[in-house]
Amino acid sequence: MSCDRNGLENNKREGMEKIELVFFPVCGAGHLFSTVELAKRIIDRDDRLSITVLCMQPPSSCGIDPYVESLAASIPAIRFIALPQVDPPSPEVYTSPEGFASLFIQSHKPHVRNALTQLISSCSGAGTVRVAGLVIDFFCTSMIDVANEFGIPSYLFFSSTAGLLGLMLHLPTLDTQIPTATEFKDADTELKFPTFVNPVSPFSLPKPIWNGNEDGYKWFLYHCRRFKETKGIIINTFDELESHAINSLSDGQTPKVYPVGPLLDLEGRSSHSLSHPTQYKEIMKWLDEQPPLSVVLLCFGSLGGFDKAQVKEIAIGLERSGHRFLWSLRQASKEKGMIMSGAYPNPEEVLPDGFLERTEGRGMIRGWVPQVKVLAHPAIGGSWPTQPSEGLYLTVDGTRHWRVCGMVYRWRHGPSMRSNI
Repeated sequence: MSCDRNGLENNKREGMEKIELVFFPVCGAGHLFSTVELAKRIIDRDDRLSITVLCMQPPSSCGIDPYVESLAASIPAIRFIALPQVDPPSPEVYTSPEGFASLFIQSHKPHVRNALTQLISSCSGAGTVRVAGLVIDFFCTSMIDVANEFGIPSYLFFSSTAGLLGLMLHLPTLDTQIPTATEFKDADTELKFPTFVNPVSPFSLPKPIWNGNEDGYKWFLYHCRRFKETKGIIINTFDELESHAINSLSDGQTPKVYPVGPLLDLEGRSSHSLSHPTQYKEIMKWLDEQPPLSVVLLCFGSLGGFDKAQVKEIAIGLERSGHRFLWSLRQASKEKGMIMSGAYPNPEEVLPDGFLERTEGRGMIRGWVPQVKVLAHPAIGGSWPTQPSEGLYLTVDGTRHWRVCGMVYRWRHGPSMRSNI
């Protein structure tokens, strides 16, 4: 196998039939945004390509509807189909966020099947369009079965790093040596992975592997095993960032890998300015009033919710640091297994007493922030992000720098970095 930087295979022959690709992303904001950026890059290569995105309806609102509506109106080559709402899985059948997400996505099989049936039927009627593949997110591997029913190749879109991809591809092999989550937790030796330069502690691995929850580990392993059933893996990274990891994936044992990154929403279309214009103006006005390189952004994504004890620890650290900060503060779901976070109705109730008064003027807390616009603002000196790719949005005098505070959160992935603020 060889790694191809040029994206999906693209035949430019004269008279080639029009090609339709179907995307099925996770309903989290970050996953949808990167999926759309990939779709835009694909259709820019050839006007004979078109894309349909099948959109799951999340169990709770995540504020992406205005973004989808804006794209649908401006990019006709990308069509969005809202799938019917499905009920969340019963709490009796899962004990982990991974179990909840996997079962919730799996329950969309009938709707994906119906959507593909209608698409293929309409394409056959036209006689000039062919549905050429189903591109799935990495929690959506159960949809490989649906693609196989129609004889359509499936591709995996992996929105994280090549290092994590290699870890997940290697996990089934490692499972034969350390077969349970409990044993991972108790392992006292460092583990080797082909895409990692150095051995790592078990506690540096994604939390579902070592936290002792057998349900989470079972589902994590399930998806890892199914990756190799796809025809190819599209990954949001690039050679210059992860040369060792990408080269190590050229072992002939995995599907063909296509590094297509970095996929960045540089227009900021995904920002919540579309759905929260008042908050957007308040945030940008506040940043305009701050000195250059003085503000730390804390933003942990749509899954990054914290309980009261965690919020207090972060707040104490922010106060002691003395730095200016913009904090996207969200609470973890109170429902069992739910992984989507939401804004705190009253942040003052979970913050240390007097915190807002003591940090007034140098700190701002909101339930969500327009991340792309904020990271590109000259007042931002560093960020505490969920993914290393977010550092590419940071801008100083027109040059993008990696000024990120290395964050190891639930999935514990990405390179470790130091802040220069």
